[in-house]
Amino acid sequence: MLASRVQRLTPHGIDRAFAAARADPEVLELHHFETDLAPPEAALRVTRERLAGREANSYLPTRGTAELRDAIAAHLQRRLGVAYDPEHEIVVTAGGLEGVFDVLLTTVDEQAEVIVPDPTFTGLLNRVRLAGGVPRHLPFVVADGEWRLDVERLEEAITARTRAVLIANPSMPTGAVLNDEEWSAIARVCREHDLWLIYDAAMEAIVYDGRPRLHPLNYEGMRERTFVVGSLSKEFRMVGWRIGWIAGPEESMESLHRVVANVGSGAPAIAQAAGAAVLSQNDEADLQRALVEWTARRDAIAAQLAEFGVVPAAGGWSCALDVSQFGLDAGEAVKLLMGRSKIAATSLKLSGETYGATLVRFAFGCEPVDRLSRVGSGVRAALAG
Repeated sequence: MLASRVQRLTPHGIDRAFAAARADPEVLELHHFETDLAPPEAALRVTRERLAGREANSYLPTRGTAELRDAIAAHLQRRLGVAYDPEHEIVVTAGGLEGVFDVLLTTVDEQAEVIVPDPTFTGLLNRVRLAGGVPRHLPFVVADGEWRLDVERLEEAITARTRAVLIANPSMPTGAVLNDEEWSAIARVCREHDLWLIYDAAMEAIVYDGRPRLHPLNYEGMRERTFVVGSLSKEFRMVGWRIGWIAGPEESMESLHRVVANVGSGAPAIAQAAGAAVLSQNDEADLQRALVEWTARRDAIAAQLAEFGVVPAAGGWSCALDVSQFGLDAGEAVKLLMGRSKIAATSLKLSGETYGATLVRFAFGCEPVDRLSRVGSGVRAALAG
């Protein structure tokens, strides 16, 4: 008999979709959340240079190398104007999602509730469940052509069991970017109800149309109750290096480090020097070049899907189509998109309580503009016929 915790997890079908898409080069790969843009040159160069060294084949300190933790602290200071002690307030993890899981294991008891946006990435929901927690959904709503968090319902989502708010910004799958009103409301309830904020910051620099990069640490009282979970996978296009980090209040980090050391024994040694090099070079021009291309892709898919009422992504690499307008649910729609139009997309029926059954995610990070030009006709042929 398998453990009961496994029964809490929603199915994970992305590997099957990936295999089907890669078997046919005509398939538009809008189903998986990564990008085809090359990593920074420094990542490739330093990885090659360090391959033969003893340090590249070691467990290393389970907190991460001092070199990488120093680089993370400097990165956070530049970006946020907030100082973190690299020795006592930063721990390196094997990617950002492991970092989220480690924080949940540290802060959430069995049956404790964690407030999450609705819809949200199922990988975050499953990590809440695997840690023994219960997701408590706070819906997004569409207002003035944008996805906005329904902060008026935030207070009513809190119960005696609530321990944390878990949120990524930009949010996936909607592409929503939180504004000052939303962050202020989140900060207020965290302070008033003594909640942790678990902030998935992996995509925080990928925002469009000149939107400001707001950060929860810049709100009163949030430094001491926020765990910032960062990653090299998105902004720096280093998915395969599996480098993430957690920055948090010193009094909690020793306990968190014990969890990290026992969950994964540290991040890949072979990747940490490259991570330090990329963060230390602080190449804003590299990020801007990537943003130009991602913006073009966002604009292309937004134009293709405008007739179907899709809200353009304010940040990140994805947007969501409501297929109820075709009389379909999300599962039916993704099968038709693949079978009739060779478009691989993702059903969001397990991503929340409000919309999920009829939402389909399109992730545009891996497809160039010219290939995205057939998305609109493909949706019409597959779903509106």
